[in-house]
Amino acid sequence: VDLRANPAMFIGGGSILFEEYIKASNLVSKADFIEDPKANAIGYQMLASKQLGYRPTA
Repeated sequence: VDLRANPAMFIGGGSILFEEYIKASNLVSKADFIEDPKANAIGYQMLASKQLGYRPTA
């Protein structure tokens, strides 16, 4: 994946550790960060719910 040609989105707690280095790198043209440490879990829950055909409650 050439991150100079396409924007990249970094998600979750692990990406926070590398944010400073990624932003300083000339190998990444545009990077967005979602800093919520639970972002991956929330995303997977949404995907699983959609695939199984129901919505989670609260």
